[in-house]
Amino acid sequence: MMKLITVFSILLLLSCTTLHSQLFVAYKATEGVSAAKKLSDASLTNSQLVGVVTLGDTSSALQLPINANFFDYTSGKSDGWIYLFRGKSKTTSSDTTLSIPIAKLPIIGFQTLAIDLPLSGIGNLFSKDSVLPNNFLESDKMIRNIQATADYKLYAKANPNPKASFVPVGYTPFCLYFPSNSPIWRLTFGGVGTNGTLNCEVHALTGEAKCTAIAVGVNEEISSQYLTLSPNPASKSISLSIPQEYYSPLLSLEVFNSIGVSMNNYSVSVGLNENITIPIDDLHNGVYFVKYSAGDIHTFKSFIVQH
Repeated sequence: MMKLITVFSILLLLSCTTLHSQLFVAYKATEGVSAAKKLSDASLTNSQLVGVVTLGDTSSALQLPINANFFDYTSGKSDGWIYLFRGKSKTTSSDTTLSIPIAKLPIIGFQTLAIDLPLSGIGNLFSKDSVLPNNFLESDKMIRNIQATADYKLYAKANPNPKASFVPVGYTPFCLYFPSNSPIWRLTFGGVGTNGTLNCEVHALTGEAKCTAIAVGVNEEISSQYLTLSPNPASKSISLSIPQEYYSPLLSLEVFNSIGVSMNNYSVSVGLNENITIPIDDLHNGVYFVKYSAGDIHTFKSFIVQH
């Protein structure tokens, strides 16, 4: 999370600080693709769009010294989007990721400052092996589809005007409601507190939206036919137990944060009826997911870190 915040801080500061006295024109995510692609083509051979992201809530994510508004939950527009491309550097011929922040000004139009980042800079947020099509679901339709779900309506009734820290779209190896490595918009509303968190995903091609609210502040176990996680919330470690019918002596666990960034992964050798302890004391407060994989079984379960 901090790496992503740092990327936003550097890129948006460099691209927008000199423009802060002028009015920005908000625009939807797909509208800046063409301008960003032209810039990526100047630096990369066979440049391909990997993902797009903007800030959803600057008040909780970070304070930026610019006069800009980011994601608008009514219009689906933002004053700035960052477009991520991959390709071969025309200078070094090596695999390169280019991160292009785009702002739009009256009359002048799209303005940007492109900065090279190492491929690993976005590898955890977006799948570096997949290409996001230019006709991905527009940001205004995405937010309308989320707001039309029953889960969002219930959550918004208890938490008026909910916001997400980040608004990303791209292929990701981690999906809650769709097959792994699907192109999705993922928004996580809220945070740790008694009102809970709402996790939403929208398929970036079909437009299908799914959301699930996670209550926090209550000590409970999260169970399924596959496994049980306890306690929840947790502060130092969380225990995972596996029923006998799904036991495997060799399995893998991977922990993701709420926007799908892989935080930790483990290969585990475990005995029958033996619980697995997952250390979480290095994780910040928030909602996380553990992916359990054993043979043909793959499942995700959520848990809360609350120090």
